[in-house]
Amino acid sequence: MKKIISYILMFAMLAGLFITTEYTDAATKLKVAKKKVTVRVKESVKVKYTSAKKPKVTSKNKKIAKAKVKGKNIVITGVKKGKTNVTVKAAGKSAVIKVTVKKEKKTDTPESLAEPTATPYPTTNPQLVDEALKKMEPYALSVNKFSFGIFNNLKKDDSNTFASPFSLYMALAMLANGTDGNTKNELLSAMGINDLSEFNNNAKYILAGSSDEKVTLNIANAVWTGNRFELAADVEKDFFEPVKNYYNADIKKDVDLMSQDFVDDVNQWADEKTNGMIKKVLAEPLDEGAAMLLANAVYFLGTWTNPFRTEATAEKEFNGVKGKKKIQMMLNGGVYGKYFKNDSFVGASLPYGNGNYEMDILMSADTSTTAGKVWNSLSADDKAKTFANFSVNENSKKINVLQLPKFELEGDYGDELIQALNNIGVKDLFNSKVSDLSKIGKDFFVSKIAQKAKLKVDEKGTEAAAVTTIAVGNASIEKPVEWIEFIVDRPFIFAIRDRVSGMILFIGEVNDL
Repeated sequence: MKKIISYILMFAMLAGLFITTEYTDAATKLKVAKKKVTVRVKESVKVKYTSAKKPKVTSKNKKIAKAKVKGKNIVITGVKKGKTNVTVKAAGKSAVIKVTVKKEKKTDTPESLAEPTATPYPTTNPQLVDEALKKMEPYALSVNKFSFGIFNNLKKDDSNTFASPFSLYMALAMLANGTDGNTKNELLSAMGINDLSEFNNNAKYILAGSSDEKVTLNIANAVWTGNRFELAADVEKDFFEPVKNYYNADIKKDVDLMSQDFVDDVNQWADEKTNGMIKKVLAEPLDEGAAMLLANAVYFLGTWTNPFRTEATAEKEFNGVKGKKKIQMMLNGGVYGKYFKNDSFVGASLPYGNGNYEMDILMSADTSTTAGKVWNSLSADDKAKTFANFSVNENSKKINVLQLPKFELEGDYGDELIQALNNIGVKDLFNSKVSDLSKIGKDFFVSKIAQKAKLKVDEKGTEAAAVTTIAVGNASIEKPVEWIEFIVDRPFIFAIRDRVSGMILFIGEVNDL
C-alpha cells in the first residue's frame, strides 16, 4: 500500500512539473507586432509586444534611433537619418526590429522642397579611382552613344524625362556574358563593345567609386537565380565567375523567385544601394517562367562647388511648353562653371566637389523652339560633340549670374526599354524562339526589363539614383509580353557626367515644372 501511495505522489509531482513547465514556456513567449518600421527624425512609432515579463530594448546605433518600453509598446524615436536595429529581449528570448529613419518633416514649406540634399561621404582613395577611370576613356563614347539612343526612345515631346541609360548598360554588360551567337553580336554591337573580355577587365574600374573626395558615387550589381530550371553545365565559368570577378555582383542562388521573401530581398537591396531614394523596384514576385533576375543600382551625391544661397531662392516664372508657371528658382553669382554657345545650344557646366563631376545644361540657341526638338534633329556624333564643348577651354566664359530651378524628377520605365533596345538593334534577346542565352541555360530569353530613377536638385547639390532590373525567363513556360546670364527658365536637357572618363551617368529633359 505504501508503494502504491508513493507511486501516486511521484506521478502527481511529475505531472505538476510538466504542467508548470508548459505554462512557463507559453507565458514567456516573446512576440513583436512589427519587424520593420519607418520613422522620421524627432518623431516616434509604437510597436506592440507580447511577453509575460517587461522586455529590455537596445538600439544598435542610438545616434540614429532610440528605443524604450512604455506599457505594452516599444517606443522607437528617430534621431538621425539612417538605418539601425532595435533588439528586444525577455526571458531568454529575443526579437529584432529593423528601423529606417527618414529626415525630419518640415511644415513651413512643401515637403518636396524642404529636404536638402544629403551630405556626401568621402571615397576611400579618389586618386586610384581617377587613374582607373582614365582607362575607361576609350569606352566613354560607346557608353554615351548607347545612352543617347536609349534616351531618344524614352523621351517624349512636351514631357519630362529622367533616366540612367548607364545603369541599363551595366546590367546588359553583365548579361552579355551569358549570351552567344547572333544574340551576343546584336547586343555588343548596340553597346559599342568590340571585345567583351577586354571590356570585362575594364568594368571593375567603373565600379571603383568616386574620383572626387567630395562626391559619392556607388555602383552595385546583383543576380538572383531561381531553382526551377536547369542551368548550363559551364554556367559557373562562363557567367557567374566573370559577373562576380569583374562586376562585383552579389550572387544569390536557388532562390524562390515566386516568393514574397524574394521581392522583399530585392527591394531591400535597392533601398540600401540607393541610400533610400528607390525603395521599391518589384511590386510582386516573378511568374512561374522566371529563371533569373539581374540588377544594377547607381547612386550619385554631389554638392555644388559653388553652392546656391538658400536665402536667394525666390519665386520666378518658368516658361514651359504648357505655359508659364511660378517655381522656386535658385540664384548664384560669380559662378565659375563653363559656358558655350553654338548654332544649336547655349550650355552651362556646373561642377560638383573638386570638379571631377559636373551637371551639363543645354537650352536651345533659338528661343522660339525647345532644347528637346533641337536635340532630336542631331546625330549621335553631333550630340557627343555637343557635350565635348564643355571640355574646350577656348569656349569657356565666366558666368556671373546663374539661375537654376530647384526641382525633382522621377522616371519609371518598363516595356519602353525593350522597345528602345529593339530600335537600336537588340532584338533576338527578347525573342524566345531565337534568343541565345545558352551560357546560362537552355531556352532562356529576356522577358522583362525595368528601371526606376529619381533626382533631387537643390541649393546644396544633387542627389540621383537609378535601379535597373532584367528578368530572364524560360521559353517552355512563355507568357505573351506587350511592347553670361544663364537663366534656366525654359525647357532644357541636362546630364550628370564623370569628367575623368567623360561617361554620362544620368540624362534628362525638363519641359515643364
